[in-house]
Amino acid sequence: MVARLTKFRATFGIAITSFALALAGCQGPIAQNESTAQRSLTPLTEPPISWTPPVDATPWPIDVTASHISLKVYRDGPLARLGHNHVIQGPINGTLFIAPNKLDSAIRLRIPTAKFIVDDPKSRQQAGIDFPPIPDVARQATRKNMLSEALLNESRFADIEVYSVGLDGQNRNLVADLKVWVAGREAIVTVPFTVSQSKDRFEAAATFQLNHSDLGLTPFSVFGGALRVAETVEVTLRLVAARP
Repeated sequence: MVARLTKFRATFGIAITSFALALAGCQGPIAQNESTAQRSLTPLTEPPISWTPPVDATPWPIDVTASHISLKVYRDGPLARLGHNHVIQGPINGTLFIAPNKLDSAIRLRIPTAKFIVDDPKSRQQAGIDFPPIPDVARQATRKNMLSEALLNESRFADIEVYSVGLDGQNRNLVADLKVWVAGREAIVTVPFTVSQSKDRFEAAATFQLNHSDLGLTPFSVFGGALRVAETVEVTLRLVAARP
């Protein structure tokens, strides 16, 4: 009898753990809270942004093969050990508008959500010990959930759109105020860039932290918040543009 009870407890524990892992493994970088979901039942399909590039700027197209965004998304809560951290990467296209006065320049970017790659094994290895290998089923479920209607809503919003609305700084260090349009919602994000420019090439790199609340979002959680996605996401951007 004791042996049967012990076996039952072990089996039940494995089942609960597997269920929690499936839930945690399916989460993407962002999630809606209830009020946001209610407001977004019929979201706008085009960003309500009135934006034009500087009149004296030269458009430099983004090098899609060299430009990318990378997100590190972390597990959190008392049961965090049951979840996974995630690495999410995607290409960036768009245009940098280079003006004679650097601070008059501008950025317009599009990030195609369908091209996000979730938990690429090589990327996880490069990300360090906090990102050990995970099963393919967890990786596939995470991506499916991330693109679902409840999150990035990829079927309605094919791109995350980014427009600069202000630049400040000097020399190699610039700070950009970026208007971000994601899944029918709009937010302003301030991003510090390190830049370099030659006659025919422009590069900008940024690593910064972004809170879900910065985008008006609430991290996913289960079990009353005992297992959840951490509020803060680590974002890395690399932009490369070439003179046309």
